[in-house]
Amino acid sequence: MVQVPAVTGMSEQGASSILRNAGLKATVTHVRQGADTTGQVISQNPSDGSSVPAGSAVTITVNDGPKKITVPSDLVGMTEANARKALVAAGFADTDINVTYQQTDSATEGTVVSSTPNPGAQASEGDTVTIVVAQAAPAPATVTTTTTSSTQPDQQQSENPATSAPASTAPAPTESSSDTTNGGPTGGSSANTPS
Repeated sequence: MVQVPAVTGMSEQGASSILRNAGLKATVTHVRQGADTTGQVISQNPSDGSSVPAGSAVTITVNDGPKKITVPSDLVGMTEANARKALVAAGFADTDINVTYQQTDSATEGTVVSSTPNPGAQASEGDTVTIVVAQAAPAPATVTTTTTSSTQPDQQQSENPATSAPASTAPAPTESSSDTTNGGPTGGSSANTPS
């Protein structure tokens, strides 16, 4: 009997070599899982420590990592709906497609202006692809200029004559000629009568 060695975590080549040195045969299967264990043996059967007859086959499962998908190279210029269809046809899940909008006057409204990853680049299955769709730039604000008439203060004064008319002044009293003649009261005389 032969004890099965532990080969989990090794590369396919390394695991096969260990099993062969132990007098066992390696049967390899491949799966696609997370990128963190790409290229490694993620399981074995029988498990390590088991006793099996010499020459027995041990099945090792190797993770080939996430499937690689190429972003369509002609995304730019497509409508949002057509870009989604192209990405799904390439192998991306619809739930992995993210859409953002960017105001611009250099592209037709509603068409794709860029993507992340870039068109033609590779991404792993399950990765998110973001497409940027053009939105029309807002119209420039209209500036309204209001001109105020310079005659407005005069109009206000004419509308309110009480505040614009000058205050009237009473005429100054004049002295009676009888009071000022010879500096005496009426009927008096400052000239001396001859004797």
